[in-house]
Amino acid sequence: MSLIGHTFVRRAAVVMPALALFLLSTACSDFWVSENAVASLSVTPGALLLKAAASSTTTGDTYDLVATAVTESGTSETVTTTATWKSSAATVASVSAGVVTAETTSGGQTASITVSDGGYTVSTSVYTYTGTAPTALSLIVPSSITPTAIPTNTTFKLSATANINGNSAQDISNYVVWTSSSTSLATVDGSGNVTTLTTAGSFTIQAAAYLGASATTSPITVTSTTFTVE
Repeated sequence: MSLIGHTFVRRAAVVMPALALFLLSTACSDFWVSENAVASLSVTPGALLLKAAASSTTTGDTYDLVATAVTESGTSETVTTTATWKSSAATVASVSAGVVTAETTSGGQTASITVSDGGYTVSTSVYTYTGTAPTALSLIVPSSITPTAIPTNTTFKLSATANINGNSAQDISNYVVWTSSSTSLATVDGSGNVTTLTTAGSFTIQAAAYLGASATTSPITVTSTTFTVE
């Protein structure tokens, strides 16, 4: 074998293991990144009622939101302090590391608090009030709906009202958290729009109002009458 041939073999003996190690480490790194990539993001709660500030020199209610990320591997992680927060109207409600503060002195003002992490963004809707905090919610079912006989693949809107800002029946449907007792029978969005699916059965819909620190730490809830899908 020539000198050149010997040199090539020696260099190949050195380079090939190093190349294999590099490729292995790169593959492992890509796997780790993929497994730990954010697959979904949520914020709790998705809506808030905050008491406005008493004066321009003070602030109103506060509430600690919680942001949770789920990775591709299924691991759930609280990212409240590391995620990026933003308010659509900082003069109404500001946010810092998940802590929302009412800044306005007026009731009936709104803001959207967004949180971003891992390429995902979700939001919480904020509505301010003055005076006494609401103590109860009411649900209104449209007259066109017969709760005991709802067809499949039907959409209808529930409304949530409360005694707030001097209105005994203020519509706050966009500022409560809606849940369905059976998402296999019916879903509900953030505005109270209910959609029945393809399976027959019975379900209820709940609305929950989350209030700031000056009122209560427990949400006010109201559950609908039982709906039956035929």
